[in-house]
Amino acid sequence: MFRIAISLGGNAIVPTAGNLLPAWLQDADWRKRHAALICLAQIAEGCKKVMLTQVGALVDMCVKGLADPMPKFLHPMYLPSCLSAY
Repeated sequence: MFRIAISLGGNAIVPTAGNLLPAWLQDADWRKRHAALICLAQIAEGCKKVMLTQVGALVDMCVKGLADPMPKFLHPMYLPSCLSAY
C-alpha cells in the first residue's frame, strides 16, 4: 500500500481512502477494522503532505482503533506508526 500511495500520489489516493476507511472501521469484522488502520498507516507514510490537511479525522480514526474491543486487533507496533506520521 505504501508503494501504491507514493506512485499514485496523495491527491489520487487520499479522497478514495477517505471514503472507504471510515466504513471499514465501523464493520463488525475485526479483520476489516484492522485492515483499515493498516491501510491508513501505509498511506500516511506515502502521502504525508496531503494527509496533514485532514489530521483531525485521521487522529480520530486511530483513537477509535485504540478503543477496539478485539484483543487481537491491537498490535503493539501498529498504532504508534499510525500516529507517528503526524
